[in-house]
Amino acid sequence: GLQMHFCFVFLGNEMSLLDFSFSDLTQLEDVYEEDPREGKVKKEGGKPPRHPCTTLKLNNNALADFHGFADVLNTILWDLDSITLLDLSFNAITKLTPEFFSLPNLGVLYLHGNDISSFKEVDKLLQLHDLKILSLHGNPIEKEDGYRNYVISLFPQLKKLDFTGVTSKDHDAAATWKNVHAPKKMARALKRIEKKQADGGVE
Repeated sequence: GLQMHFCFVFLGNEMSLLDFSFSDLTQLEDVYEEDPREGKVKKEGGKPPRHPCTTLKLNNNALADFHGFADVLNTILWDLDSITLLDLSFNAITKLTPEFFSLPNLGVLYLHGNDISSFKEVDKLLQLHDLKILSLHGNPIEKEDGYRNYVISLFPQLKKLDFTGVTSKDHDAAATWKNVHAPKKMARALKRIEKKQADGGVE
């Protein structure tokens, strides 16, 4: 019968990992044909592992989009709500689609080394309300003036950006930048987002 890949590797007492990094994936459905580098393969109808999978690694592949993301994850994972870390670094991602946000408790997201060139894509991450650690370096947007201040302004809850701690001083500096120094296009985008939040459009 159909074989499924499930998390079964424990890190400490509470974490488990499913690792499809360096697997030559060009689309997410390719995971059905691959054995994970970490994590046990279980047959359909198996029992859920004692510890839920918290970490999903899809880095260093050739993924360009998120077509079928939710369906694939529902097939290979017992519980999407348990995923708190997603590593998609070093792929070919240009856009983030709504399916990407099927992981409601995601707190750590690695997107460095992709091809994201528009801050509009980063804006979409506002739907990830628990996001605390984010990496975006190595994308074209990193070269934009105001890149770090923009992202910090967008996510006041961030603790780390591009593997560098985000301090209260960083948040203060980003607030000053937003109000005084931000390029008009960025300032308008941030004001538009703030208005949506105030109106309940983005929580």
